[in-house]
Amino acid sequence: DQVAPSSTFCKVYTLTPLLTNNREKRGLALDGKLKHEDTNLASSTIVTEGINKEVLGILVSYRVKVKLVVSRAGDVAVELPFVLMHPKPPEQPSPMQPPADVPESDAPVDANLIEFEPK
Repeated sequence: DQVAPSSTFCKVYTLTPLLTNNREKRGLALDGKLKHEDTNLASSTIVTEGINKEVLGILVSYRVKVKLVVSRAGDVAVELPFVLMHPKPPEQPSPMQPPADVPESDAPVDANLIEFEPK
């Protein structure tokens, strides 16, 4: 695309971050497993102010690199950060079920479910 002098240019690009387009790239954070077809790139990590970033584990962030060729001035390249979020899944109404009546038994309940074998 070319931009005439003293004019503006605006164009919207749609990014489709599918795993199929990025399978061979290294260092990707995935939302699922590599072998599954419905796996997408992971959503960006949103860090609120006042939270220590080191305790979050993996921080996911994305950026797009835009290169401009400017006549008589050389090339200009900028990296613009963006947030990648997946849409919220549709809510499915969960039917409210009353708690089931548990029959009382005379057998004692063993609360200690972990048993160690003696050496």
